[in-house]
Amino acid sequence: MRQYRRLGVGSSAAMAAFDLFKGQWEVTHLPRNLPARKFWRAVVARYTDGDYQTCGTEEDEWMGYTFMSREPSP
Repeated sequence: MRQYRRLGVGSSAAMAAFDLFKGQWEVTHLPRNLPARKFWRAVVARYTDGDYQTCGTEEDEWMGYTFMSREPSP
């Protein structure tokens, strides 16, 4: 929802879900959805400290990122 963009609500919710459900993750979006691409790339990069792989290309139906959820800090 546009009115909640740039407030950190979506990224906080995504990171909480990543922490809640441990294991391998794949987050995808439509290649032409540039706001989603920018959002997910930033969230996944921040969450993983850059330790993720990309999947799909501009020509594919979907593109996104795969990564492992992190262990919580003590």
